Amino acid sequence: MNIRLAKATDASILCHAEQTIAAVPGRLVSQPDELRVENFVAMIEKSTTRYIVVEKDNEIIGHAFLEQMGLKAVAHIMRLTIAVHEGHQGQGVGKLMMTHLVDWAKSTPSVEKIELHVRATNSQAIALYKKLGFVEEGRLKHRVKISDTQYLDDLTMGLILK
Repeated sequence: MNIRLAKATDASILCHAEQTIAAVPGRLVSQPDELRVENFVAMIEKSTTRYIVVEKDNEIIGHAFLEQMGLKAVAHIMRLTIAVHEGHQGQGVGKLMMTHLVDWAKSTPSVEKIELHVRATNSQAIALYKKLGFVEEGRLKHRVKISDTQYLDDLTMGLILK
């Protein structure tokens, strides 16, 4: 597996991967029809984002990014988004991306903390985040509505680097 910076030309692949993941209620907050290629291009090209992809046999199998929060008082924090593409879970792709981004953040003086949101039902991801030093900072009840009567809680997790 190889990690590289994402390129604007990757955007359609990344968008399609997230649309596939989002088709299962609760896996992502976004609905498939809310995900647009141009939004992926904008995020990849954003100067305050570190956006990576993982390739295996010349196929993108995962992507993740750290996005700096916009206001001055929280600009020392980067928010993590990560997606392991369908069929590639359980192969260490998530851990590889997480380790890469955490190492990058630790070596970047302006980054002091990483935050993320994860569904409270995603025990595999939560275990990985804890293994890498993230701690639960809060629970957002009924945050993700997956049907007229069903909701999922989100956990807020953080890793203080400095």
